[in-house]
Amino acid sequence: SNPYSLSVTTNTYRVPSVSATTSKTGSSITINATGTAGDGSIAKYMYSKDGGSNWTTQTSTSTTNSYTFSGLTSNAAYSIRVKVVDNNNRESSIYSVSVTTSYVNPTASITSTTQTSNSITVHATGTAGSKTIAKYMFSKDAGSTWTTKTTTATTSSHTFTGLNSSTSYSIRVKVVDSGGIESTVASKSVTTSAMTIAEKIKSKYTSQGTNGLYYHTSSLANGAGDNSYRYAGANPNNYVCFGSTASTCPSANLYRIIGVFGDQVKLIKASYLQYGKYSGTSENTNNWKDSLLNKDELNGTYLTNLGTTWTNKIATTTWYIGGMTYARGSGSNAKTAYNYEVGSNKINTTYSSKIALMYVNDYYYAATSTYWTYPGYSETSSDYSSAQNSNWLFNSDDEWTLSKVSSNTNETFIVIRDGSVDAGWISSGIIRPVFYLNANVTFSSGTGTQSSPYRIS
Repeated sequence: SNPYSLSVTTNTYRVPSVSATTSKTGSSITINATGTAGDGSIAKYMYSKDGGSNWTTQTSTSTTNSYTFSGLTSNAAYSIRVKVVDNNNRESSIYSVSVTTSYVNPTASITSTTQTSNSITVHATGTAGSKTIAKYMFSKDAGSTWTTKTTTATTSSHTFTGLNSSTSYSIRVKVVDSGGIESTVASKSVTTSAMTIAEKIKSKYTSQGTNGLYYHTSSLANGAGDNSYRYAGANPNNYVCFGSTASTCPSANLYRIIGVFGDQVKLIKASYLQYGKYSGTSENTNNWKDSLLNKDELNGTYLTNLGTTWTNKIATTTWYIGGMTYARGSGSNAKTAYNYEVGSNKINTTYSSKIALMYVNDYYYAATSTYWTYPGYSETSSDYSSAQNSNWLFNSDDEWTLSKVSSNTNETFIVIRDGSVDAGWISSGIIRPVFYLNANVTFSSGTGTQSSPYRIS
């Protein structure tokens, strides 16, 4: 037969196709897509992270394309969808995959540390990851033992106490989140400060009178109430070698500790010195500020002979030099003398220098507490003869103090060789230089005995 002819057009259109791979972090998902063209050419790629509810379009004719969803929640599942569209607006089938972002661990860092001779304070910062911060953990021994602080805050701190002075500690800090996941460990080596001589003396105090120390709080009966630590008793171990580094401290370089006042140690020379007149330009005056003993001898020759290294350890001090009135009832025992010399009843006349003399109240409070209420002056020796045997500052000779008789220009208070305190006429006599050490002077060695005095650096 004759051939039958018919023109036929296929009714199946070849659409594009797509495949993809993914990578992730704690806050992002990256999709690397590969498109295959059908009858039309690739025109765009479309991406969704919520199962196709919302799409992001990338116009591209390439066979590969990538897109990153950022700012995502860590440890969360996302329904990733990918499709391509060709130039005839025909879509591929959808490539789908579920992707969970990475778990983000918390982080910890040591922001700062402060240290004393027996403590280290560690300040730390924590950053939450997938879960909230639950606790901070601190260690001073490289992680062998831990101290836990429960908190959700981004900062925390801890103080390690009871440490050894001049010792290096391996500080460690880590953060644990509410999922129990730990951060990496932050580390730092911290060395405690050298113990100051003031801290050394305070460490010897355990109870009133133990080791010869009394802590003069407001509750200490008949005490000074100035929170000082004062040595009292017949012969406490309160020797310091000052002015010499010889292995055996020369007797001329032995000093004794009156006490610790604030963060300064107050010293007095163990042996007395024979000096010239107390008075100054006027022959009979008890004005300490202008006296030759003050300006020419103690804060002149004596200070110079100590040498720069040692004088730099001495604090410049504001001394109260107004003295007190002479009455056998005023200033006649420890507490009243304290009040009239430097306390509530003091005369507010001062002078600044490195070297001075002891106050009357220094002498009174150097006796054991039993004698703090005893009068410093008596018609007979019965009131103070036993007290002098319990007072390490008693020196068996007439000794000047810094306190003048405020009502008489030519008399000053002296400790008499029988142990009492009385007013005395300005003349040649013995003295023992007194000064405060700077607060940063550190303890080096020694037990405080005369044969093993405290050494400082």
